[in-house]
Order: sequence, then C-alpha cells, then structure tokens
Amino acid sequence: MIKDQYIGRKILLVEDNKLNQLIAKKFLQNQGFEISVTENGSEAVSFLTTSHEVDLVLMDIHMPEMDGYQATKMVREMKGQYFADLPIIAFTSDSSEEIRELALKVGMNDLVMKPFQPAELLEAIGKNLRKKGEPGSQDEFPQLKIYSEGDRDYEAELKVLFANNLGLLKDATATFVREGNLVRYKEIQHQCKTTVVILDDKKLIALLQEIIGEADSGGNQSAYVSDLASQINRCCDELIHRLRKK
Repeated sequence: MIKDQYIGRKILLVEDNKLNQLIAKKFLQNQGFEISVTENGSEAVSFLTTSHEVDLVLMDIHMPEMDGYQATKMVREMKGQYFADLPIIAFTSDSSEEIRELALKVGMNDLVMKPFQPAELLEAIGKNLRKKGEPGSQDEFPQLKIYSEGDRDYEAELKVLFANNLGLLKDATATFVREGNLVRYKEIQHQCKTTVVILDDKKLIALLQEIIGEADSGGNQSAYVSDLASQINRCCDELIHRLRKK
C-alpha cells in the first residue's frame, strides 16, 4: 500500500546490478517514492550536480568507474547546504565494521544491507528523510521540545546556549587537531555532552566517539583524525544553522 507521506519524495538509487535495481526500484515505487537510477558513482555525481530535487540517495558501495565512497566524498565537498544535508545511505552486501567506518568517514548517514529487508530499508529511509520543509519546523529537535515543554522563550534561550556550545566544540576540535591535547579535548566534549545528547544528532554523536577512540589508540595526529574533525565541523555548522533559524 502506498504511504501518503512518501508520495512525490525523490530517491536516487545508485546501483550497477540490474536485478538489485529492479527489486529496489519497484519496492520503493510501491511506497510512493519517485525513483531515478544511475549505475555508478560518476553518473550519480553528475545527476546530483544538475538536479537538486533528490531527497535521499541509496548508494551502492562497490561499483565500476567510481565507487560509493568516492562519490559520497565528492558530493560532501560540493558547495552549498543541499549537498551537506542530503541524506546518503550506503547500500551494500558487506556488513563488516570496516565498511561501516569507511561509510561514516566519507559522510554517509546510514547503512542498509543487501538483499534488503523491507522493514529495515523503510526504517532507515524514514529516519534519515526529512519531512518536507522540516528545517525550521517545530518538531526538528523533538527532545528539545520535550525539555522546553512548550515554553517558547525557554526554547529560544536553550537554542542560543546549544549553538554556543557547538561553536565551542568546533573550536576545541580544531585546537585538538592542531595541538593534540586529548585530555583538554575530552573535557570540552564532556562539557558539551548535554547539548549533543538533547539535539540527538546520531552522526555527530558517532563522529565524536570515533575521534576519541582513534586518538586513544595513538592516532591523534593521523589524516583520519583530521578528516573526522572536518566532518564534526560540518555537523556543528549544520546544527548551528538550524538552531538559529527563525
């Protein structure tokens, strides 16, 4: 049965296997989605460059010409908030932890296994697909609404404080990459923990855990840590932008 909330929502399916294309496309169309298909990462990047109507990308990882990692990294490096915010879900038959880590590292938002389970795929899409016009909507930060209990002045005050804390977290991350003071960085992360938990941005939470784990293992000056820091910076910028919207 077609779900009304998905009618007109556009998904780009990036998949080189014809059978997987057919099964995923038909299933998603039956849910109400409009589906476009490209067969490799290069085609996907070109498609997204010319069409900003896509609401979510299902990105296969292993493809000819350009794989899903390379394509996602290129999308995230494009100028404009659309490319920073666009949900990209890894679509893969490999469930190893290494695959998950690499997907996160390049800027993917989630991962779904192939062959997909319908409920799992829809759960991942629903979790990552913003409602139309959601940025700036009253339910954008549901836990914040719970804490403020309908008091708009208090909610506005919290948003200012949260945005300030995210700015502090950005600065601390940059300082950590530059100076390597892990003890101080952990203190700042702890100081900002309430903000991060209440805003409930799963990607930012995972990145903060990942950068500490990598540093604890002795890689605090590695290129991977620098890349994680860049992703943390983008997440914080996005959240600050959303918090400051009227």
